[in-house]
Amino acid sequence: MSPRHQLLRTLGPATLVAALLAACGGHSSPPSAVPTTLPAPSTTPSSLATDGPTAPYTWARDLDATLTLGGGPTTTISGILPPGQGTSEWTIAGTREAADGTPTATVWTSTNGIAWSAALLTSPKTPSAATSAVEWHTSIVIVGAVGSGATEQAAAWIAPAPGGPYTEVPVPGTPGGSSILAVTAGSLGLFALGSSDGQIAMWSSTNGQNWASSNHFDDLIATSVDPRVNAVLAVGNNVYAAGSVTNGTETDAALWASGDGINWHRVGSAQAAFGGPGDRSIMGLAQLGTGMVAVGGIRTGGAWSPASWISPDGASWSQPSEAFPMVARPDADVDGSVARTVSASASPAGTTLLVAVGGGSGAQRAWQSENGVGWTEVPLPPGAAASEDWQASLVGTAGTTTVIADSNPGQPNVLTDGPGGWSEPSINPAVFGAVQPVARPMSLTSTGGRLTLVVDVETPAQVLGGSATATAVVVSTDGRTWISATEGALSRPAALPPGASAAVRFRGRWVAVGRAAPVGATSAIVANPANLGVSWTSTDGIHWTDHGPLDSRPGVTPQTPSGLCVTPGPTGRVVAVGSGYQFPGGPDALSWASADGVHWSPAAIDPPILAGGSQEMTGCMTTVNGLVAYGATTGSTGASVPVLWDSQTGSQWTRQDDIPGTVAASPLTSVASSGSTWIAVAAGQPAVTGRSGSGLWLSQDGGSAWTAVDTQESPWQESGPAQLDLAAFTATGPVVVGTIAGRLAIWTGTANLDGSQGPSANKTP
Repeated sequence: MSPRHQLLRTLGPATLVAALLAACGGHSSPPSAVPTTLPAPSTTPSSLATDGPTAPYTWARDLDATLTLGGGPTTTISGILPPGQGTSEWTIAGTREAADGTPTATVWTSTNGIAWSAALLTSPKTPSAATSAVEWHTSIVIVGAVGSGATEQAAAWIAPAPGGPYTEVPVPGTPGGSSILAVTAGSLGLFALGSSDGQIAMWSSTNGQNWASSNHFDDLIATSVDPRVNAVLAVGNNVYAAGSVTNGTETDAALWASGDGINWHRVGSAQAAFGGPGDRSIMGLAQLGTGMVAVGGIRTGGAWSPASWISPDGASWSQPSEAFPMVARPDADVDGSVARTVSASASPAGTTLLVAVGGGSGAQRAWQSENGVGWTEVPLPPGAAASEDWQASLVGTAGTTTVIADSNPGQPNVLTDGPGGWSEPSINPAVFGAVQPVARPMSLTSTGGRLTLVVDVETPAQVLGGSATATAVVVSTDGRTWISATEGALSRPAALPPGASAAVRFRGRWVAVGRAAPVGATSAIVANPANLGVSWTSTDGIHWTDHGPLDSRPGVTPQTPSGLCVTPGPTGRVVAVGSGYQFPGGPDALSWASADGVHWSPAAIDPPILAGGSQEMTGCMTTVNGLVAYGATTGSTGASVPVLWDSQTGSQWTRQDDIPGTVAASPLTSVASSGSTWIAVAAGQPAVTGRSGSGLWLSQDGGSAWTAVDTQESPWQESGPAQLDLAAFTATGPVVVGTIAGRLAIWTGTANLDGSQGPSANKTP
């Protein structure tokens, strides 16, 4: 499994960009960020316009039956509520998804965390989502959203008594759409965290029946640079929100507080613990006595590690503790690990028992603690411990029972640790729904007027511990009509060597690059140090020769090659791009060039990054004038922004400083060109449930000026949020490939010769 594939499988589309930045040395967010992370909207520079009445293309989604890959009926789990003082039932909030992708808000209940029953909160014909649950006196309150796309609005449901029917209560809506992702309750009332008009937002209620927006909180958050708000918690007479902000070229953990539920402030007294060298982020909060514990991640080197902070009063905070033991597992935690969330309950000894879950790529973990400082790893069942097919991102604990769940879309994995040991309630798809097959667009190439699309369809097992991956190849001459192709049409090798992340045809053979083979893996170069970029060559795409490190300079590790391209002309060279962590210094873009795919020389990249900043190259493409690399860099505000580099030979790269800032913290993941018309894709974290955080831009002057394509409406937002991955051109126009609700999705653009926007439409089968 390639590193890119592994990241996609382990983290899910909603968190791919944060993981890529962390794995490649970026400073935005820790790996495996919880999917309810709420980024602030990026500011749109005056040089970056959105498409309007004069847009050059009309977009339509292709519904060719050949493209029915991935997706299907499933469930997404979003919140776990343990039994409390007023109820003995466990509650899980989530969303059932029909075959056509229509979501329905759903709640599951259980008396023991093992046997569960489900109830719908709305009609199956009404698109809706349930994202979080909280106990309020004797009531249970569920929050989420109703509607889809531009019509989506925040919603709440309340059951006056445990087990009673839920009634929807009104929540103020906004013209641009809104949704709630997390809720907490305390002496001040109920507080819900979400997004409104594309911005981080807070709502409050004193009785669960009437809700109001918290304008003061919204305005306060907007004053921070690139804020992320990951958790909300009411303790005593205070309510807190936690996450991270960008501070210069680093990420600091951040905490906001209110003593009256109306006026908010940034907790400045916590800065000494939440700031400092490296990057820090809070992912979860839980009550600890009369105080709190915060969990998340910290990075002072090349990889993240789990961390926790404790406070007796919400104002004074300890320095971070990284005392999270992790049993060694092969090929696990290569890119670091974080604690994603934490839950608290009374222990049999009368103290507070804390359970945190998290992990990194290839290893999911659970820990427990009684003080929030020292932690003990809780062994997961063997299948879950060894599986790469899930993410431990939700947890609830009460007494002798703990429930852990995966919040990735379409992955309803539920584990319960009770008096009888571990069980897996989700093995029965009738209860929580089937684990969804997921389409992964892997490559899109245009050769001789024909598009070749390679898609991996991964089908995880319903029981954690195994999955199957099949490769589908479809070809088209116009991006609208597709036919299945044979393996001979593959635009990539039949089998990549372990650790490889990219491959390209060069002078009659395959060249691949990636990280050095992990310890214990078969490699022709036994002396390859771990985490160095290496290259391989193959004549048949099956049998590979390892040629060792691309770059053995001391202090440049870990290295992550992520893309390959070939300079034009008969004497062309093969060029690799990626990133590495340089000491002294920090994460930086790296590139290498080779005349034979065996011997490589480092390339120069100018100008250098800002002091303490970071940048990465995620891929590159060949143009008539040379090469273009794409990725992200630290901008003048300290936030990470997409960027392009130019090169004629691959030995010297020059960054285009005047490229308009697009989506903060989102590197470009695909760029394609047809003459002077270019298209660029950046996959970002969604700020609104049911909407895409992906970005799509067009340039009609060879990449100098860009216009953003509005992907918030039809045909982009249909039956779920769109994840955009790849782009290419045919003779008739641009083609964009991605997924919606795990299913392959393709959009084509038709030129508006009269300059009008024209209607967006679906192409019927």
